Amino acid sequence: MYSPNPIFIDKNNIKEQKETIKKAFHSTYSQYEDLFDNIDESAMYMQPDPLRQPLLFYLAHTSVFYINKLVLSGAITNRVNKHFENLFAVGVDEMSWDDIRSCDTDQWPQVSEVRSYRSKVRKIVDQFIDEASVEEKFSWKSAMWVILMGIDHERIHLETSSVLIRQLPIDKIKETHSWLECSDIDTDYPTNELLEVSQRDVICDKSTQNSAQYGWDNEYGFHKSNVGKFKASKYLVSNGEFKKFVDSNGYQNKEYWDADGWNWKNNVQATFPKFWLLQDTGEYKLRTIFKEIEMPWSWPAELNYYESKAFCNYLSHELKTGIRLPTEDEWLSLRKEYEETLPAIPANQPGNINLQHYSSPCPVNKFPFDRFYDISGNVWQWTETSIYPFEGFEPHPVYDDFTIPTFDGLHNLIKGGSFISTGNLSNPDSRYAFRKHFFQHAGLRYVESNNDISYEKSATDNNLYNLDEIVMQYIDMHYGPEYFDVPNYPQYCISNIVNVLGKSRFNRTLDLGCSVGRSSFELAKYSNYVKGVDLSARFIQVATLLQEKGRASYSITKEGDIKSYRKAVLDQDTLGHANKIKFMQGDACNLSNTDKNMDLIFAGNLLDRLNDPIMFLENIHSYLVLGGHFAISSPYTWLEEHTQKSHWVGGIRDKNGDFTDTYQGMFNILSKNFEVVAQPQDIPFVIRETGRKYQHSIAQFTLWKRVI
Repeated sequence: MYSPNPIFIDKNNIKEQKETIKKAFHSTYSQYEDLFDNIDESAMYMQPDPLRQPLLFYLAHTSVFYINKLVLSGAITNRVNKHFENLFAVGVDEMSWDDIRSCDTDQWPQVSEVRSYRSKVRKIVDQFIDEASVEEKFSWKSAMWVILMGIDHERIHLETSSVLIRQLPIDKIKETHSWLECSDIDTDYPTNELLEVSQRDVICDKSTQNSAQYGWDNEYGFHKSNVGKFKASKYLVSNGEFKKFVDSNGYQNKEYWDADGWNWKNNVQATFPKFWLLQDTGEYKLRTIFKEIEMPWSWPAELNYYESKAFCNYLSHELKTGIRLPTEDEWLSLRKEYEETLPAIPANQPGNINLQHYSSPCPVNKFPFDRFYDISGNVWQWTETSIYPFEGFEPHPVYDDFTIPTFDGLHNLIKGGSFISTGNLSNPDSRYAFRKHFFQHAGLRYVESNNDISYEKSATDNNLYNLDEIVMQYIDMHYGPEYFDVPNYPQYCISNIVNVLGKSRFNRTLDLGCSVGRSSFELAKYSNYVKGVDLSARFIQVATLLQEKGRASYSITKEGDIKSYRKAVLDQDTLGHANKIKFMQGDACNLSNTDKNMDLIFAGNLLDRLNDPIMFLENIHSYLVLGGHFAISSPYTWLEEHTQKSHWVGGIRDKNGDFTDTYQGMFNILSKNFEVVAQPQDIPFVIRETGRKYQHSIAQFTLWKRVI
């Protein structure tokens, strides 16, 4: 089995680099398909975890990712299958805006159709790599970076999908020969002990400009911490060590669990770890990805955060000292202490990682890292750290929903990688975070530490200070004060619709380019159902937080580094209608079939930022009922950085050499299916950049009725 290492970037030998990328693409693509080849086809429509999608979704999702991101980056313009590229685009983590679909096989394509689609995408990506200019620089914002992103994205799903397959009924597993598991199944397990780790500075300083290998956006930026000395367990907690917690009724003792963990435990009725199988004899077996085996007590216990924390609290009680999970910085300190013993950092990660040894865990005393074992590999290690951005963090422009939604205080970092962590996942710099109830191939190492963890950053106070300046500006535009007597733009647009059409209720409304949500909240006052769609996960995160909490703090720039702090607060009337809204990340140029039969569609400040606005206007009628209305408002700021000139609706010469403005261009397209309800109206809006700099734009508002 090919085990892909992280891809190192050699800007001095682009041609050879392309061959390396091509090999990594094909091997990862094939390895991912091989994972699914080991399960019965009927299992592809099952949801092993009720909070996750059917397995077919994940087989399709990683190939759809390549096309959607290449289109978004502008590297390609043609889609392979618009329906697939919408159906399989979003719905991976159980975020509140994810669309967890039914596993009814009538709602999903055939497995053969998905495999055929994957084959087409393989050829397109392969050709794209071949034809990319040899002068192409593998920079953060280059098209080739999107290919690297797609490769490591699929490596993530290789791991997460294996966890889902591990939850399938065993009779859905085929005989597998390509995934070899560890045969060391010991009944004995080593006695753990605490070893001291010295005080040291931990520094993370990684730039997007000089990265030596692919990394996710949350790895970049600067962070420094002085980590005091502490003690850490020599081994990961083994199944045998964790059984003491089970045998002492740890799952029934409320004092070991925090409130959320206790609620989770009661909800799922957990009495032992997820992958333990209690036999009629009272003995346990273990479920691996593809097998049920005799319990290997020397292998690491695989747990979620809640179970790991409860075990630490139990151990604190038993040892009469403070035991907890390490912080991210303490894990980095432990890793750095090991690296200080080496004459040079090895090219390949030691340990049970990168699929270079097994496709399962192995005994916790098999892979030494100087005094400790399994600093990296075997299973991930939960930390006390909720993921947060380093100083200088910047979301990647084509995948801003990778990290941003996890800055919520609900996602804790896991460190060290597992046996199936490949590529970037096997990199010590990687920063992956999961919800606390989430099952990964993860366990724990515990520490005894007096280090202050109050600095651990989180977003539990509903602040949005970690978002970038653009998002802050739009929050202020939607929920902040009016400037220069210019009315609130989204509110004014919706009032215009109501003034023309009256206050009769709409059954289904679609808000395209909903940004941070104000127009959706206003539309909900006149609609039974509103779907707010925006391409930016950062915008959707804000809208969803306000929907759930009713308020959020944000910052605006006063001057230079001087910030002012404000609150966005929804009034009671608005909150009373907020439950009618479903916020969703999505592409207005590739809407879902579930978005059809709308009574009203509003597209605010959107048209001139679409990659294909002509296609958008040509197709928008198909999402409205006959007699439905389409409202659109835009300043028509056409820029080639957003839209290829051949796709501009106006501001260009037509085929006769005459200039066509955008309203005329829209009329030429929309008049095939619509009639004008209201003549064009100018609506100004102001975006505050700093205390002394404002954007003042004039949008044009038009309203149309579908008649054909």
